[in-house]
Amino acid sequence: MEEMLAAVGWLLVVATAMPVLRRQSWWIRVFDFPRLQISAGLLLVAVLHGVPVEHSTAAHAFRALLAVCLALQIWRMLPYTPLTRSPSSTHARSDCKPRAE
Repeated sequence: MEEMLAAVGWLLVVATAMPVLRRQSWWIRVFDFPRLQISAGLLLVAVLHGVPVEHSTAAHAFRALLAVCLALQIWRMLPYTPLTRSPSSTHARSDCKPRAE
């Protein structure tokens, strides 16, 4: 079970790292879109990997890598959520009156 979780975790880490590459190939850009699903998978693997508490350095490093990937996915999704302001709402409003036509 632990080997399967590690394999899925590594696949999700690769899926997180692929969009960072500056290539325009479809098989790299395809990982730009399922960010929510990748994030859910990272969270699930991190929780399930942490259930049998293993205190080895490799296990801690793997969990830290999963956390960094999850943070990167959330950071990339955040501008598209209601949690941030839209660029038009941060623009300074001018005191111009509308023109009468």
